[in-house]
Amino acid sequence: MKGYHKTFLALFLFILFASPASVMAQRDLLLPAYQCTLTNQRNTYDMSNNGMYTFMTSTPEIFLVCESDTVVKGDSLRAVWIADNARKAGWDNYKIAEKKSIVKKNLDSLDLFRTSFSIKRPQHGWPTGKYHVRVYINGSEGYRYDFVVR
Repeated sequence: MKGYHKTFLALFLFILFASPASVMAQRDLLLPAYQCTLTNQRNTYDMSNNGMYTFMTSTPEIFLVCESDTVVKGDSLRAVWIADNARKAGWDNYKIAEKKSIVKKNLDSLDLFRTSFSIKRPQHGWPTGKYHVRVYINGSEGYRYDFVVR
């Protein structure tokens, strides 16, 4: 009978302490899905549009607008803006900015989480060239959005 109790206790302790770790590991594998698009508009953008991938040197601000209906409170989205080969000294593979957004509450059944990241035009205009935004979801690399400034 003693062996049975020890086995039961060991199994109970394993379930008690191992389950939260396995649930967290499963949650990490189930990253929320986002639909993101580049645009020159902050609020009035229609996500069903394909977005913009070419911007003018005079564009005042470039936005990455992201939406999801699968996020939970505490999820994070981080956008890293990179100049790949802009025609300006020191801007090859240059990190322009990094912005982060955190989900503040759980969604109701019909809610949609929407956030936007942006970078403002440098004082003398955008250097022409190729750029991208790298998106990280809960610390894991998620998406890459390429764009060009002409």
